[in-house]
Amino acid sequence: MKRALTLLLAALVLTGALSACGNAPRPAEEDPLTLLRQEIAADGSQLGVAYLGMMGDGDMAAWLADSGWTQTFPFLTELTAQQTVTRPGNEVYCIVPADAGASLTVRAYDPLNDTSPVGDVLYESADGAPVCLRGNISDIMPNMEVTVSGNGGEAVYRPALSLMDGAVSIIADCGSVYDFTPGASHDAPQIRELYSEDFDYTDGVGNAGHYTYRVPQLLSDTAGASDINRAIDETYTPIVQEALECVSAGNSLSCLYIAWETYQYGDILSLVISCGWGYDMNDYSVYLYDTASGQRLTTADLLTALHVDETAFLDAVRQTAAERFDGQYGTISDDDAFADALAERRAWTLSDENINMDVPAYTDGAGRLHVVLPIGSIVGAFVTTMLIYALAYQKGVSPVKMILSGMAVSALFGAFNDMIKTFFADSLGNASGFLVGGLNGTGWSHFGMIAPYALCGVLLCFLLPSKMNILMLGDETANSLGLRTERFRFFLIAISSLLSGAAISVAGLISFVGLVVPHIARLLVGSDYKYLFPASAFLGFTLVVACDTIGRVIMPPGEIPVSIILSFIGAPFFLYLLRTRETGGEG
Repeated sequence: MKRALTLLLAALVLTGALSACGNAPRPAEEDPLTLLRQEIAADGSQLGVAYLGMMGDGDMAAWLADSGWTQTFPFLTELTAQQTVTRPGNEVYCIVPADAGASLTVRAYDPLNDTSPVGDVLYESADGAPVCLRGNISDIMPNMEVTVSGNGGEAVYRPALSLMDGAVSIIADCGSVYDFTPGASHDAPQIRELYSEDFDYTDGVGNAGHYTYRVPQLLSDTAGASDINRAIDETYTPIVQEALECVSAGNSLSCLYIAWETYQYGDILSLVISCGWGYDMNDYSVYLYDTASGQRLTTADLLTALHVDETAFLDAVRQTAAERFDGQYGTISDDDAFADALAERRAWTLSDENINMDVPAYTDGAGRLHVVLPIGSIVGAFVTTMLIYALAYQKGVSPVKMILSGMAVSALFGAFNDMIKTFFADSLGNASGFLVGGLNGTGWSHFGMIAPYALCGVLLCFLLPSKMNILMLGDETANSLGLRTERFRFFLIAISSLLSGAAISVAGLISFVGLVVPHIARLLVGSDYKYLFPASAFLGFTLVVACDTIGRVIMPPGEIPVSIILSFIGAPFFLYLLRTRETGGEG
């Protein structure tokens, strides 16, 4: 409409000029390429793209003429051989920069290469000339990347077809893209990226990896779009800023990627953002937007629009969650040593606390519902501890058997780690930081992630001092006092695995804390667990923070992981304890 009004006003002005001066010359009609550039610029985009169809073998110029595209876009007849770029694949796209003086670069792109997906330069120009590209392995695997830089800014774009409706995807890594394919719809809100960071990075301790941060924003001024944009900004801006600060300081990065995808079904736009933290830890956010009303939608609104009953929806989610849980952990039997623990996790997974109308849901382009739902968490340390317990159990558990079983399991898993580091070294990314252990790259987002589990474990610990004191008297005495020692010991092991698993999931494998700190606390406050628990907690984080500070300042600008500093402190202290015990025993 805006363009139509502009043309109408131009016609009125021209009519007035001609009536005032009847012999004035008529201005030459602008060529189609210039008009197209104006259309792209008016959209606020740096480049335009049109999908021209599937091409077989042969000359592209001849194919463009035979397909009628040279009549639709006359400027295609002026393309040189250098302006037709060919890669494996059959999809043909036309790229036109909005700025006639823009620089344009086409590079090879390998979507399967995680470390360096952008390859050789295939075409370069500094005159904003259009290009035609032929390629793409599939709709979801583009193999060319276009960079346009001009007065309107920069755009980085990989031409492909959208899986939603088969139209041209206008999602760019940065900047904005306009679809000028004949018949293309421009009604749906476009998306720009608030952050568009893509880089290879090696931190101060040698951890290398490829990092991508793509944070989307809706290009709409409605109240619903503004609400969504504000929520995205508040959630992901701190993560990106923290990562960039780590890069500036040479620290390790905990956030590996932020990515997003959209689905359009009718008037419902589903925006799904994923955030990867490594070690199979991923967060997902879902935002629903009604393109017709401009309102942000809830899960309940989505079900209403799709005519889905809420009760039937929750029942279906609960059934699917049960199938996923049972498929991951197997059927729980009464003879299973972990039956109670698994049953508790299964009950929580299927509970109203986890499955309710606040669960993030979205619809794909075919109208199918999808749900983002947690299925258990922090089970690695628990399962490992339970394995050690099971191996050591034989009509009870002795400390010696627990230690020997732990050494055997540790050696087994250590062998697996060594095998992975040997044969899959290039795929480890920053996993070495996890294996060494440290606080480099951790932040409040990680604290929030493990806080529920840690808080639960800590609160339980403060309920145990009296029974722990009884247990120190020996199993026979404790049993005579009514304490079921085996069940209580199993409970203690479960709590310790929960707390250690929460800590390890964020900080990695930090050695000697659990060995050194309790003995220091016992020397200071005695053996009464009423005082020993809080003293150990306080000394634990104090020692870790102090060692981390030493590691950060001792070799600037690099950093020595806190686990290494603790090993230098813990090993001599451990030997001291052994010597002290031996001396005490001889005396």
